[in-house]
Amino acid sequence: MGPKQASQVQKGDFGIQRLKNSIKRKLQVNFSPTEYLQKRSITVQFWAFVQYPLSCTFKKHIRMSNLKFNIQGLFFVLALSLFHFQPADAQVVFPFQEEVASLVEKHQESDWQKGGIVFTGSSSIRMWKELDKHFPEAKIINTGFGGSETEDLLRYLEELVLEFEPEKIFIYEGDNDVNAGKSTSEIMGDFESLTTKILEKLPNANLYLIGAKPSPSRWHLKNQYLAFNTALKNYAESNPAFTFIDTWTVMLDQNGDPKAELFIKDNLHMNEKGYEIWQRVFEPHILL
Repeated sequence: MGPKQASQVQKGDFGIQRLKNSIKRKLQVNFSPTEYLQKRSITVQFWAFVQYPLSCTFKKHIRMSNLKFNIQGLFFVLALSLFHFQPADAQVVFPFQEEVASLVEKHQESDWQKGGIVFTGSSSIRMWKELDKHFPEAKIINTGFGGSETEDLLRYLEELVLEFEPEKIFIYEGDNDVNAGKSTSEIMGDFESLTTKILEKLPNANLYLIGAKPSPSRWHLKNQYLAFNTALKNYAESNPAFTFIDTWTVMLDQNGDPKAELFIKDNLHMNEKGYEIWQRVFEPHILL
């Protein structure tokens, strides 16, 4: 090794030691970064590999004499990425976790029976406060939560649906997915996972897939909602256990726009008049 290369390694070792000390201080631990990596399961994003390593390890004309120094540099860039990730044993809080826990506690204290009906999904279901009064003869459990998306329901499916072993399951998801910018194919992928998991646990259940409603506040996304509703309808027709429920058409005026009188001030959620329309739409399926 020449004097210039030896000098590079010495400088590199000094820089690496500074990185080690910095990591120790920030992590507030007594073991080395190497030991920390061994004790944790880390997910590393691409950015960690495109800064320092690009300037040394991945040079076009790499010199083997510098390889040890370069690999050390790559390793400690990886270690630095620890600051951007949670350790595997850290507690992860998912969206709507507290709300779902509250719902679980509420229904555990109620007098529900297996073989009933579950309505679940996002806030259009959650805010249907008169649901049980609209259908007093039915055994309905309402587990609508938050402003959920399909993937959220998939995460809490056991607590909000499967635990009750219902005969009929009404699902309203997709509305917030579209608003979040998800493509129809992404949403339908989540629906397929959702329905598959339900039928694996409850093979005799009937699933009612509720199409997105038209909302004045989201009317600029009309075409995306129409595409989603069409895909959901086609998917429902693929399985005799599925039924598609159209809430779109009945909520439009003569000009083909959402009826403003069916919504509260936010122009997104329905008022009593809106839910009265839903009552008429759902009645044949609930009392069937």
